[in-house]
Amino acid sequence: MNPTTLEVLEFGKVLERIAAHAVTPLGKDFILERTPLTEQSEIFAFQSRVTEAKALINANKSAPISAILDQNETAEQGAKGVVLPPEALWQAGVFLKVIRLVKEFLRENEKHAASFSPLEKELKPAPALEKRIFESINAAYEILDSASLKLANLRIKIRGAHQGLMAKLQNLMQSSKMSTMLQEPIITQRAGRYVIPIKETHHKEFKGILHDRSSSGATLFMEPLQIVDQNNQLLELKLQEKTEEEAVLRAISEMLGQQFANIKASSRALAEIDGAFASARWSREVRGVAPLLSGTPSLHLEGARHPLLGERAVPIDVEIGQTFRTLIITGPNTGGKTVSLKTIGLFTALAQSGFHLPAEKASVGIFRNILADIGDEQSIEQNLSTFSSHISKIISFIPKANEHSLVLLDELGAGTDPREGAALGMALLTYFHGRQTLTSATTHYPELKIFAEKMDGMMNASMTFNDETLEPTYRLALGKPGRSLALAIAKRLGLSESILEDAKRRLDQESLRVEDLLVTLEKKEAELNEAHSRFSQAQTAFAAKQEEESKRIVRELEKAQELLHQSQEWLKDKKETLKTASLKEVEAAETELETIGAKLDEQLEAAGVPGKELQIPLNRQEAKAGNRVWIESLERHGIILETKEKTALIQLGSMQVERPYQDLRLEPAEEHLAEDFQFHAFAHVNPEIDLRGLRAEEAIARVEKYLDQVLLSSLSTVQLIHGKGEGILRKAIHAILEEHPQVKNFRLGDLREGGEGVTIVELHA
Repeated sequence: MNPTTLEVLEFGKVLERIAAHAVTPLGKDFILERTPLTEQSEIFAFQSRVTEAKALINANKSAPISAILDQNETAEQGAKGVVLPPEALWQAGVFLKVIRLVKEFLRENEKHAASFSPLEKELKPAPALEKRIFESINAAYEILDSASLKLANLRIKIRGAHQGLMAKLQNLMQSSKMSTMLQEPIITQRAGRYVIPIKETHHKEFKGILHDRSSSGATLFMEPLQIVDQNNQLLELKLQEKTEEEAVLRAISEMLGQQFANIKASSRALAEIDGAFASARWSREVRGVAPLLSGTPSLHLEGARHPLLGERAVPIDVEIGQTFRTLIITGPNTGGKTVSLKTIGLFTALAQSGFHLPAEKASVGIFRNILADIGDEQSIEQNLSTFSSHISKIISFIPKANEHSLVLLDELGAGTDPREGAALGMALLTYFHGRQTLTSATTHYPELKIFAEKMDGMMNASMTFNDETLEPTYRLALGKPGRSLALAIAKRLGLSESILEDAKRRLDQESLRVEDLLVTLEKKEAELNEAHSRFSQAQTAFAAKQEEESKRIVRELEKAQELLHQSQEWLKDKKETLKTASLKEVEAAETELETIGAKLDEQLEAAGVPGKELQIPLNRQEAKAGNRVWIESLERHGIILETKEKTALIQLGSMQVERPYQDLRLEPAEEHLAEDFQFHAFAHVNPEIDLRGLRAEEAIARVEKYLDQVLLSSLSTVQLIHGKGEGILRKAIHAILEEHPQVKNFRLGDLREGGEGVTIVELHA
């Protein structure tokens, strides 16, 4: 990819913003060194990691990466036999700890971080070395007693020798004879040996070794002869301590050196993991989406916001490569043409680097070359004018331009005679178009607007302006060329009418015709937009009315279902008792049965469903092949094809279902099944069901019934809303979905569908 193009598109500035979200220097460098790729598999691999990292962060899970230093050089020195200092080894221990924790994190979240699996395998923890380091060195870079048994024993001896030496010095200083010689009663050190301050006037009386004197010469620092042996012993022990400390550091350094290859591999993996999570945090910040990677060179952006403009960015919609390959953007200066052109190039580069894009929706093809001539760059060193500078760049594009290239040209043909510039612009556009190169160019020339309208595979677009204020809206409108508005802006600013009229007379008739055509097109577009708005409002109102009616029917059906359940329980209780009941009890039961039936009919009628006579569940002995039956749970009619021990196989329209006998009601033979199949309640089956707040067993029953209803509707995909919580309800629902014969597959929703709180179910056709 052309480095100059990336610089022009300010690709590096965006990388700096993404890298600011990295935790480690490794992660920052990984982002800053990233360039657009041309292999779809490589792009998708990193994009998938960014997407999964974002989902984990949204679920309050993030890789436990801390601000560690790169340990490649440290480990390499250890491999060369260098004895490393405590601080370097302690930092290496922190690095190894992070590697271990990140690996554990990725394994624990393997289901939601599958794309990280290759990187997780590259993380090589060294728990024995990590333990050895932290047992030997603390955060203050001090070598601990626990570093070795020999070191611990030496330090015990040192503490004992030190205490004995201090006690003896204290006794000496407390003697009456010594008190007159002391400058002050303190113990200090000189050259690693303990001494006391003696007055210069008494140094001949004092029996000891002189080590130092004060700047004034009034105080001499002397070692009493009585403690020379103890000082020697203490110094010897400290030398042994230092030797043992060095042995500890050497041993750990050698262990670290043995891990050099593993640390190098772990560093590479950790850099990408940190980079992916940094990219995910940036995506959250800019409200990014993962672009669809198209197999053909093309671009489709909806609501694209330039990431360097922040909240000032105006979203634009743009496409190129589907029905046309050349896009000509026109409009007044400062209207946003160049920003739109840069957005096209920058979003392509970001997408090919695996990053998310700050947009509502995005689909980007893969280009081998992005060639951009954007900006007014005169070359003083090469003595080139603006026009020459532009043409020199474009000439360098020509050999590289093909069907796998994206060419971006700002102010095509500018900087020279307008007629020649326009002619040259048309010739260049024709050449790139003939090479099947995706091309987008900005221009002021009306000739290029007309040219694009006439050419197949080319499209005009314009940066819109507010006609009232003549201020730019920075929105890109596809399908129509833009007006320059120079005369209109001059008029608004107060230029006299006579001068304006003179200017209009001097305009060639072709330009005037183009401007008049543009005005007519804009008026016609406004009329169409107004008509579309009225249609949308009417459509919304109609849909809202339909939805309200559907909800009412569902509520009434739920009430009927509850009443039916109560009726079944009543029948179950009465079935046995009525066999030995008195006449009076039978009559009372009949009355109660009529009341229940009337209530059920009333409830069904409220839902728009014809009432039916309440019937007793079908008995196994009564069931025969050919019987017409009513299926309570599905509220449909069918014909028994085969009877089994606990269930019956039933023909239901064009499909067969198997239902338990207690769910069936025997129908009179004279009923017309064709009419019964007109039952239409399930035309209103909702494509989603909310199960939040239900117990697991309640939710399972609701799901089974709901899926039965869905099977009789035209729906092929539905949503089960169970919420996130502790996952108990989700697991119970997934368990029955795995066993359900009509479920083709199911998955958790993506972020736009509700994430882990929703399960998307696809049913067999």
